[in-house]
Amino acid sequence: MCKKIGDLVSYISQAIDYGLIQGDDAPAYINVLIKLQIKMADQGLQLQVPDVSPGPDGDLLYVWEYGPHHLECEIHTDGTVEFFYKNRDTAVLWYLDAVISDPIPEKVFDLLLNYFTFTLGEVRGSH
Repeated sequence: MCKKIGDLVSYISQAIDYGLIQGDDAPAYINVLIKLQIKMADQGLQLQVPDVSPGPDGDLLYVWEYGPHHLECEIHTDGTVEFFYKNRDTAVLWYLDAVISDPIPEKVFDLLLNYFTFTLGEVRGSH
């Protein structure tokens, strides 16, 4: 599990070295996370560093967990992004499609803002 952005970038580099993802796709994968980080920083918040995993077709999956809240961001090699959210306590589910080059949907930022961010100095880990 990656706990720092530097660890996440190192993991992506290793996934490229092992042929799990294509090197050409790495900037797009990192760019999605940067967009999310910048938006949260504009609010004076830090986004939790997600867990990361390569998919079977060279895709990359970011996963955030906090209590009952589960958010996935799956970035595909064709430039599309899928967001999936589940609240394990209430069974609320939602799913959004996006394109890497487009702005990330506000609904995603609202969710991240409510459950997956912390102020500087606060420690909040995955559950």
